[in-house]
Amino acid sequence: MSIEMTTVVVGYLPTAEGAAALDHAKKWAVANSARLLMVNTGHNGDYSHPSFANAQELDTIETEMAEARLEHEMIQSTDGGSAAEAILSTAKANSADLIVIGLRQAHR
Repeated sequence: MSIEMTTVVVGYLPTAEGAAALDHAKKWAVANSARLLMVNTGHNGDYSHPSFANAQELDTIETEMAEARLEHEMIQSTDGGSAAEAILSTAKANSADLIVIGLRQAHR
């Protein structure tokens, strides 16, 4: 059984985990000829926070997605909501088939 996938949403942060999530989402999108929506937020909507991707990072991602010939969009929320809220609202508004996030494993 295969699932037709048309839209993939990924939560992106400029971190190793964010890059890994983006890489996995890109692979899913390429394999399914799906649209890729990348959601990036600052901490509580703070666009001066390091988790908010800067222009250079956005240019690099744009080049990578264009080279992959993916239909894509970077969505940077500054409404003060959480990253989870931004990802879920983007997924719902675009009838996403898959949500990809990166997690950092806690060290014990």
